[in-house]
Amino acid sequence: MATSAPPEAARADSSSDDIDLTRASDSAAAARADSSSDDIDVTRASDSAAAARADSSSDDIDLTRASDSAAAARADSSSDDIDVTRASDSAAAARADSSSDDIDLTRASDSAAAARADSSSDDIDLTRASDSAAAARADSSSDDIDLTRASDSAAAARADSSSDDIDVTRASDSAAAARADSSSDDIDVTRASDSAAAARADSSSDDIDLTRASDSAAAARANSSSDDIDLTRASDSAAAARADSSSDDIDLTRASDSAAAARADSSSDDIDLTRASDSAAAARADSSSDDIDLTRASDSAAAARADSSSDDIDLTRASDSAAAARADSSSDDIDVTRASDSAAAARADSSSDDIDLTRASDSAAAARADSSSDDIDLTRASASAAAARADSSSDDIDLTRASDSAAAARADSSSDDIDLTRASDSAAAARADSSSDDIDVTLASDSAAAARADSSSDDIADTRASDSAAAARADSSSDDIDLTRASDSAAAARADSSSDDIDLTLASDSAAAARADSSSDDIDLTRASDSAAAARADSSSDDIDDTRASDSAAAARADSSSDDIDLTRASDSAAAARADSSSDDIDLTRASDSAAAARADSSSDDIDVTRASDSAAAARADSSSDDIDLTLASDSAAAARADSSSDDIDLTRASDSAAAARADSSSDDIDLTRASDSAAAARADSSSDDIDLTRASASAAAHMVRARCSAAWAD
Repeated sequence: MATSAPPEAARADSSSDDIDLTRASDSAAAARADSSSDDIDVTRASDSAAAARADSSSDDIDLTRASDSAAAARADSSSDDIDVTRASDSAAAARADSSSDDIDLTRASDSAAAARADSSSDDIDLTRASDSAAAARADSSSDDIDLTRASDSAAAARADSSSDDIDVTRASDSAAAARADSSSDDIDVTRASDSAAAARADSSSDDIDLTRASDSAAAARANSSSDDIDLTRASDSAAAARADSSSDDIDLTRASDSAAAARADSSSDDIDLTRASDSAAAARADSSSDDIDLTRASDSAAAARADSSSDDIDLTRASDSAAAARADSSSDDIDVTRASDSAAAARADSSSDDIDLTRASDSAAAARADSSSDDIDLTRASASAAAARADSSSDDIDLTRASDSAAAARADSSSDDIDLTRASDSAAAARADSSSDDIDVTLASDSAAAARADSSSDDIADTRASDSAAAARADSSSDDIDLTRASDSAAAARADSSSDDIDLTLASDSAAAARADSSSDDIDLTRASDSAAAARADSSSDDIDDTRASDSAAAARADSSSDDIDLTRASDSAAAARADSSSDDIDLTRASDSAAAARADSSSDDIDVTRASDSAAAARADSSSDDIDLTLASDSAAAARADSSSDDIDLTRASDSAAAARADSSSDDIDLTRASDSAAAARADSSSDDIDLTRASASAAAHMVRARCSAAWAD
């Protein structure tokens, strides 16, 4: 397989992808993918080795990033679960049911976020302030967004079926409660200090009760098929909540020397968080329920026991402590031990999941997954090795994060592909086939990530560095989440009918536009001064136009069963967008004196993004195809042409470089040119994948990968 010399060689079996990239000195990466599976093994640190083995119809991603940091992710069948922890001594636990997505991001120190998503729903829980927590619970086919940005504040939101509830708290000691009826959207944002908003929802609606004053208690009682959120944040206070069947109960106690106990009935969720010192929280979940017990004080231990078909997460972070967890059949058990010179051993029964993370130096973690289960083993200390073995129909994720590396991943049908690139000047492009999930995350500066998901799949594109953009497009019955947090960046996301589209832009001078078709949810957030937002919703749909910059105006007009978003952010620029019936057209013009025109045929998508000065990008998509053309360098042009029912992604990032990609029918072609004066040409045969990466200056690399059904492996 790969040697110390970094040859980028890829060999794909019939209808499968195999990418093996070795860029660091004295490192070796070996990858072996069976038929209809994906294997990505990336080793970027020196003197490290990563071995990955993926069986048929499974995905294997091995990425190892920072020392003393951890990320735990658990995905059920045909679902995605991403758990990213970037701050020290913080943890995020996420649990996704079948065919759902769960994203849990924790960036502040000593903070935790727990999220639970039901089937075919999305749950996003973002906690950015120190010592704050946000818990969110989404029902079937709904979205729940919980954003907490101020210190010591929390926002909880609960969405019923086919509705959206957004609760955003940005000022100190302020609260905003929003009430959404069935199949409608209601956004109520209160940003002034010392203000409170209370809302009362009828049956099959949402009820949010927020109490933030000192020495106060709030008790809430929710009827059946409703939600009750009781938050008590003052010192020496306790809040107890009791949820009936098929409801949710969230009890958060953050004051010192306090304890909160919660009991959830069948088919409900119970989250109990205890963060004060010398405290313990014990939780017991009934059948088909979830129980999360987090104990973060020193010299404490938390033990959790999950019944059948339930989830139990037990995290112990104090020094010289050990946590042992045992999961019954068809349940999940996560045991994390982060103290030095400690070891954690986990054993998962059949059809269950076991995650064992050991992050201290001179430690070893061994994991063994039975059939139809997942095993994630992450070792981040230096001079360590992580080996992962996934059985059939399972997923194996191993993360490696060193600098100047790139990872490209391609997922076949009914598989999951996660590609994370955090080093500088790197890019990751990922393409998921039908009924699969593709996650592309680019965190370095001047990088871009484009992701495209087919029908009934999920596409998440995150761009957090400055001057970067991420565009994501999800087909029908899928979810698209686009998060842009850096300054001067923009993210546009578009979801088809019966899907959810969430576009969050948190940096200054940025804008996000999101549009959902009928029977979907659309969220509009305006945070900048002197701005106006106008939205026009068609029958039983929502249309949101967000304007966040000063003295700017945005107008949006949606045709029948179509979406049209026109955003003009640069000076002296104009953007015109016209959407045909049952199609989407997004035209973004961000540079000065530039114009971008996009025209989408019927039942197709066209995204045209022009970010450099005096540059133009034209994209034309055939019927039932997608065309994404991104031009990020000065005086460069990229043209992409996609045949019917195919995808074409052409990224040109270097100066005076051109990349041309041509994809045959029902195939994917990804051509990335990053070095100066270099050209890369890639040609993919039918039902195959071709990835061509050229990164050195004045060099030309051509990769020709041809998939044959009867082809044998050649080492």
